[in-house]
Amino acid sequence: MIKQFIATTKSKIISISAIAALLGVGLFILNPSVDPSTTHIPIVGMTCDACAVTISKALKKTPGVIDTTVTFNAKKAKIVYNPDKVSPEQLQKVISSAGYTPASPQTDSLQIIDYRIKVQQPAPTTAN
Repeated sequence: MIKQFIATTKSKIISISAIAALLGVGLFILNPSVDPSTTHIPIVGMTCDACAVTISKALKKTPGVIDTTVTFNAKKAKIVYNPDKVSPEQLQKVISSAGYTPASPQTDSLQIIDYRIKVQQPAPTTAN
């Protein structure tokens, strides 16, 4: 899950790691000099949610992929990626290699104003 945090104050700068500590989450800062792109690739051949999981795992192993959401009901993949490291055409090849048929991608640019961070929620704890 990618969330964006933009923290500004008039008197001082708040560090992103301080925000993560306050939220109690893990932190991975993406390269702020590269604007990620998003592509939506329709997929033919998915028959269940397990197909979506298979495609998602294959995409997440691809260098340059930042985040991905593959949905069986919508029959498409939404992929956030670094355009300096991977292209929509290469992403289509990954989907093909996983055994599915990708259609033509629809690519959008994301406008990121400040820092981009990937937040990992801590595992829930159970009370005894």
